Amino acid sequence: MNVIERIHMLMKILKEAENIVTWQEDIYTALHNIHADWVTSGRFGMSRMPDMALNKIMVGQRAGNNPVEQ
Repeated sequence: MNVIERIHMLMKILKEAENIVTWQEDIYTALHNIHADWVTSGRFGMSRMPDMALNKIMVGQRAGNNPVEQ
């Protein structure tokens, strides 16, 4: 690879690096504009828990802990 080819390759790499910076800015902007209805936090109600086998039961461990299968 001669010097001119190396320079062209470096220019392509630099252009891609600039694109990545722009994409990151777009992603961060999009993340800040997510509507609160789309985000779920906290604990799910038991109605949203998946069905378990008939021989399994859910047992709570303590306040603040998630139930476990037994």
